[in-house]
Amino acid sequence: MTLSVIGAGFGRTGTLSLKSALEHLGFGPCCHTSDEHHFKGGQAFWDRVFNHETIDWDQYFEGFSSMVDSPSCRFYLELAEKYPSAKVILTLREPQAWFESYRTTILQLSGTSQGRKYSAFLFGRELPDRDSMIAAYEQHNAEVRHRIPPARLLVYEVKQGWAPLCDFLGVPVPALPFPHTNQRSEFPALLDKMLGRLQH
Repeated sequence: MTLSVIGAGFGRTGTLSLKSALEHLGFGPCCHTSDEHHFKGGQAFWDRVFNHETIDWDQYFEGFSSMVDSPSCRFYLELAEKYPSAKVILTLREPQAWFESYRTTILQLSGTSQGRKYSAFLFGRELPDRDSMIAAYEQHNAEVRHRIPPARLLVYEVKQGWAPLCDFLGVPVPALPFPHTNQRSEFPALLDKMLGRLQH
């Protein structure tokens, strides 16, 4: 199995909802940062990520049909070149709303040494401020749009629901409601789990 869908959007842009949607549509399993898979490799995997070292993607994504969220979204171009038949989805959110959501959730990881490395990897600074985060977010989104051919790219907001996603992937629109998961009220439990993993 190789990747058929590559998620290029940052966390807090609806990536967990997209994961659920892709799995409903038959493009699963979908790898997301919250999965145990990102942590079972231990410190060695994260060191390779933070140092931009070579990762064996075939081995890493073995058993997965799609991926979304960080840190893999930062490797979207490398993954797109490695899996040339895969389609790319860039999940977006209005920058101010994205920042506020990120600030009150994932940015809390910066209280750990691993969390600060994670921020440096994504934003170029261990303790990024609002302006540098939004600048990195907008630069990343602009680069994805510039580097991925339009026919291969869906620029998408999860509030758009099934129609554009299904049209892009060439599958029928399902009868069930579009999944909306990982609201801010649900995040503390996930954060506790992620902090526990990063501290080991």
